[in-house]
Amino acid sequence: MTDERRNERPLPVVEEELRVGREQVETGAVRVRVSSVQGHEPLRLDMVSELVDVERVPVGQPVAQRREPWHDGETLVVPVYEEKVVLQRTLVLKEEVRLRRRQERRTEDRVAVVRRDTVVTERRNGDGTWSVIDDTAAQESSAQTDLSRKEPT
Repeated sequence: MTDERRNERPLPVVEEELRVGREQVETGAVRVRVSSVQGHEPLRLDMVSELVDVERVPVGQPVAQRREPWHDGETLVVPVYEEKVVLQRTLVLKEEVRLRRRQERRTEDRVAVVRRDTVVTERRNGDGTWSVIDDTAAQESSAQTDLSRKEPT
């Protein structure tokens, strides 16, 4: 071997290769929660009752024949008969039952159970915690509180 060959060193061949890729990194997230809330809402109802007054009117008068019930203005008259035996049979109108309708009005306060959906929108931060970005439940509850403080008109 010659001296020249001894001083020769092989040169490594290096090739650089560029690889481009992408990595998905989650920086945050958004979630929406919907919940139903039951509450009580006052109702004012106008109530109408129909009542019947019963009046019994003794008559005790003989009649020739039976008569069907009839109306005397707003009053329904229902005849009640009995047969009495005397030397001859006579039909006697014993009494009249008079039924008069009347209406009674009153107002009642009632409470109805109602459901409302509320929405809370939250964003997940980079540190894993959640922060509220839209809270309709809080807005509605403060609006309800404001309304409940007002006196009814």
